Amino acid sequence: MSKRILCVDHNPKVLKMYESILGSLFSIDTALQGEEALVLMDQRGSYALVIAGMDMPGMNGIQLLSLISEKAPQTVRIMVTSHSGGRTAIQAVNKGHVFQFLTKPCAPELLI
Repeated sequence: MSKRILCVDHNPKVLKMYESILGSLFSIDTALQGEEALVLMDQRGSYALVIAGMDMPGMNGIQLLSLISEKAPQTVRIMVTSHSGGRTAIQAVNKGHVFQFLTKPCAPELLI
């Protein structure tokens, strides 16, 4: 498995933050929405890790991570969101099969 990470969030500033925190350790690809992330997976193959935000245009993070769990079950999935409510966390785990559910802002050492 490669050390490639796919970061998906509707906010370009969040994606830049991921690149600055993780870019020296891993190869990082970014996408602003779920559909774009799925295209990258089709073009470049599966990733070791996908980090996804919850709120995105088109499909939300839970929908994206659910599709990724079917398409590439070996890929580790992390949801990072400002929605800290129990319902979002439960859906992320049950539908998106996430490894971790983190809330924004996320400390760099926790993300690493």
